[in-house]
Amino acid sequence: MTSTVLKPGRLKKTAKAVLAFLSLTLLTVLLVVVFLTFVNMVFGDLERFS
Repeated sequence: MTSTVLKPGRLKKTAKAVLAFLSLTLLTVLLVVVFLTFVNMVFGDLERFS
């Protein structure tokens, strides 16, 4: 039994998992950027509150 040989099915599963992880990470980063931009637009300069 050699575990170094990759089966095509395993490669597809790994690729799908990596793609799902990357898309979730990208979506999270995008949401954070949009949220921070929205907060910055609504509240403007935080210096005027101090």
